[in-house]
Amino acid sequence: MALLSLEILPNGDPQKTRTSWSKEYSSTDRINVGYAVSFSDGDGSQFGITQTMAIDKIPTLYYDSEQQQISVADLANFIWTTVVAQSAGSHGHLVNTYDITRFTFRYYQLAVHMPNDNLIFLIRKLLALPNASNYFPYLALKSGRVHLVGPGGKQVSLETVTTVTRPNGKVEDQIVGFMSYLNPDTHNVGEIEVLNTARLMHWLLSDAEAVKASVATALEIMKRKLKRAAKTYGRRERVPNWPSGSPISSIKAVAQARPSSRRSPSQISTARCRHCP
Repeated sequence: MALLSLEILPNGDPQKTRTSWSKEYSSTDRINVGYAVSFSDGDGSQFGITQTMAIDKIPTLYYDSEQQQISVADLANFIWTTVVAQSAGSHGHLVNTYDITRFTFRYYQLAVHMPNDNLIFLIRKLLALPNASNYFPYLALKSGRVHLVGPGGKQVSLETVTTVTRPNGKVEDQIVGFMSYLNPDTHNVGEIEVLNTARLMHWLLSDAEAVKASVATALEIMKRKLKRAAKTYGRRERVPNWPSGSPISSIKAVAQARPSSRRSPSQISTARCRHCP
């Protein structure tokens, strides 16, 4: 298969805030990928792209919980709250490359930096699809892990785990190789991060199997986190994958709070027990 041709161009200085990147098919047909934005926090100052203020200019592909119920039953509703909160209900929104984690594909808050979790889960599934070489011809799966294919077919793992001390002092394990592959420079917007964003967007917009992979990834993450939450909050599991005795609305709230770390375990327990029988 041939590499998908995607020429994404800026409408001005790439390193200027609010410069947009898009692919123009005609004078009236254009696909926007995102725009440049600066960001500062405890990890310092970064520069990358986002889509937050340009949602109306981004191709839409919304998560249909009713349609997903056909294949995954009631589990389809459990991720709905998080999908809406993290990506405006869309499979492709909101990509950002502007913070220290380098690349977040915002359907279900899939961050690139986490080993054996989040975005790497989705990429593994996508690389197993027959059209993977159209989008990422230099990536391959070996023993179930993502590898970079170099000269002569030599493969190097992009999932090697490195313990990193972030500028804010937090120590965490990261897959630096994969982070650098998707976005090699956190201080400037470059063609590589823009093209990788466009490839992922185009793949999900064009391939139903890629959409299925994204849903399956979100469900796997949700079920794992709810199992962990059941232990944290002292709930037994009557039905696999979610705590028994908890109202459905409470479980959905926990599912949303835990992936994004918006509340501590004690805060969640206090809020949940207001509705305990």
